[in-house]
Amino acid sequence: MNLAKDHLSIVNDLASFDKEQRAFKGGWDKEIINMVDVVQKLMSLPNDDDAKVMTYTYQLQTEEHMRDELERLVSRDELNESQRQYLQAVFVCCAGNAFYSMISSRYGGEAARIEMPEIKKHKATSELLSPRTIPKDSGIAWMRGKSQVT
Repeated sequence: MNLAKDHLSIVNDLASFDKEQRAFKGGWDKEIINMVDVVQKLMSLPNDDDAKVMTYTYQLQTEEHMRDELERLVSRDELNESQRQYLQAVFVCCAGNAFYSMISSRYGGEAARIEMPEIKKHKATSELLSPRTIPKDSGIAWMRGKSQVT
């Protein structure tokens, strides 16, 4: 879980760095608390772009460590089905965070915005996601209002 936490933080800091730097230089923030800035200072890098490259390299290294750890756990048959599902959800969360960070206007401004088509609510979709229609053994008990914790 530490690797996933690190990944979420690295991705967020890469995506938000330019916005945070603008706020700092514009006087809206008193300091920058961001991994890109820390990497630049610790490694005495000459510019922001080099610091972003080093931070992105660290993100890729973290992803490799995540993959290696998952492969280790799977190869030793140390995970039960519930734990496998949980780890799958963690990986999906990390991927979703990276995707959101890349396309969100929150960080990149209007230039980064991707307009999503309006999704119309269909009766079939509502019925499909209704707690009454979710099998108890589906692995998504949280949609039925029950905890996955055992």
